[in-house]
Amino acid sequence: MKYRFFCASNIHFALNAISYIPKLLKKATPEPRPLLVTDKGLRDAGLLDALLAVLTDDKLEAVIFDEVEVNPRFKTVDSAAAVYQAGGCNCLIALGGAAILGGMISMHKKRAEGYGFKYGGGGGVP
Repeated sequence: MKYRFFCASNIHFALNAISYIPKLLKKATPEPRPLLVTDKGLRDAGLLDALLAVLTDDKLEAVIFDEVEVNPRFKTVDSAAAVYQAGGCNCLIALGGAAILGGMISMHKKRAEGYGFKYGGGGGVP
């Protein structure tokens, strides 16, 4: 089976760059309903508050998945995908470091394959 994966990056680095997020979401999809993926540490530290305020000010509601652990396992990606689907989400926001971003790349691939994850790599995968 052939698979082509494309993950475009759109990086904004500026004072108050977080304020660009609603516009970027609306550019990607007319009625965005994002799944915001992060971990409990960032949530407990209050780092989601500013992002949620920006989304709320723009009348956008995010579904939150904050169960990503260091070195996320497939079951975490499966759980995030289930929350995405159940929440009627149509886009993703990843807030965090490498574990969050890596997990979201896996979830994007999973979503693209209709939630039927097929791993094509080698080695020990949890």
